[in-house]
Amino acid sequence: MKNYIECKNCLVPTENSPVNCPVCGTNYNDGTGKRIHVSEEAREVIYDWGGIYVEPIIIEGTTDYLVWCESGVLRINSEGEILWKKFLATVSNLEINRDHFSVHGRNFDIESGESI
Repeated sequence: MKNYIECKNCLVPTENSPVNCPVCGTNYNDGTGKRIHVSEEAREVIYDWGGIYVEPIIIEGTTDYLVWCESGVLRINSEGEILWKKFLATVSNLEINRDHFSVHGRNFDIESGESI
């Protein structure tokens, strides 16, 4: 039976007892070393949307992150607060360009999360 540790910051489950979360960098023992902070509100969305797929992506020219979850995409600022969220049912492919991102051929504005 595998043992998993769930990160208290970003909720990513990891096996093999690493010291730091492989997604957000949080130290499992003392909570330090975060590369990205996730607010309680963002954690709830991440949980509801099936968890984070890959390490959050910093948006060029900002300190904001694009967070790719199983059921949607959200943008959070450096304090971990949600700037926008886009529920998309299933996200198995995400591409990022300068001013927009694409999910399954649909384009969305990176500033607002709105369809373009």
